Amino acid sequence: MDVFRERLLEQLKKREMHQQDLADKTEITPATISRYITGKRKPSGENINRIAKELGISADYLLGITNNPTTNDDQLNTGAKQKLNEYLKDKDEDYAEFVLNLIKGIDKRELAKKNKNSL
Repeated sequence: MDVFRERLLEQLKKREMHQQDLADKTEITPATISRYITGKRKPSGENINRIAKELGISADYLLGITNNPTTNDDQLNTGAKQKLNEYLKDKDEDYAEFVLNLIKGIDKRELAKKNKNSL
């Protein structure tokens, strides 16, 4: 089984998401999603990006280029962005900057831990 198929299935199971749900959210036909999963069809770059964005993971992870499923800041899933925006909407700019720096610090610390453990 190729990496894309394995990782797509893994992510769908992890989220308890059905193929139809992914198809609806990505505007890719259910038949096409099914063909990706069965290996009868290879996804286009555009569809890989749509799927990755919807699942909140990197396209590189889906393709097996990296083993880290996390995405960069501009690819955060929309739900998380909305929650963060809702939380910060009544806060001043300094507080919002503090929260952003806190998140970045946590992110760097987690990355350092992963790199240390992989040595």
